[in-house]
Amino acid sequence: MKKIIFIGLLFAVAGAMVSCEKALPVYINDECYLKFVYENDADSVVNFSFAYGEKQIDTVWLPVRIMGFTVDCNRPVHLRQMETGTTDAVAGKHFIALDDAALNKAYYFIPAGAIEQEIPIVLIRDTSLRSQDYVLKIGIESDEDFSLGSIENLTKRIVISDQLVMPLNWGIYCQHYLGEYGRKKHEFMISVTGEKWDDDYVDNVWADYMWNDNGYCLYIKSLLQEELEKHGPIVEDDGTPVSFD
Repeated sequence: MKKIIFIGLLFAVAGAMVSCEKALPVYINDECYLKFVYENDADSVVNFSFAYGEKQIDTVWLPVRIMGFTVDCNRPVHLRQMETGTTDAVAGKHFIALDDAALNKAYYFIPAGAIEQEIPIVLIRDTSLRSQDYVLKIGIESDEDFSLGSIENLTKRIVISDQLVMPLNWGIYCQHYLGEYGRKKHEFMISVTGEKWDDDYVDNVWADYMWNDNGYCLYIKSLLQEELEKHGPIVEDDGTPVSFD
């Protein structure tokens, strides 16, 4: 008798679970959102310098991602320049315009069935970049296909230069070992080590040494200091002596 009651209770519970599942509303939301992809807050800024090579035109690729359902056709991505009020990059001079028809047709879209795409921003090596850094702030525009996604992921800022620029994470990964950043120091470090000491190197190579091989970081610091002593004093443009203390 107890077994019969127990089995009856199981069927009753199972029936209740099924009925609850049927009662759940179907999720329907045709709206799709678009945002830039950030791994961390530092990703809101991209430092780009032509100083590391000989190219006259180069490309920064910005990943964008949808929040919503995929579709079976390409959906265009519309970007616009946002004025910052200080040293704004000039379309046609420092970068190819974001509404360039050829670029938009070839690259500025989310492919059918995809949730993410890399959008190219084509930069131009103008002579003005040798003495001044320029800022290209880019925003996503909403349209019939996409609404605006997370507010903190709606803009990207590219700092364009033809001079050496401080890696974004210098203060986190380098300053403890190598001291304050300076462009003359940066040039010297490149000449001694053969490394660019740009964002990619600092974030992926030097950071790995810092966490896993502290002795190597101390070796590089010692090497740089010894080479500096051999080659005599070096000073920054403002007169600050270069030092690795």
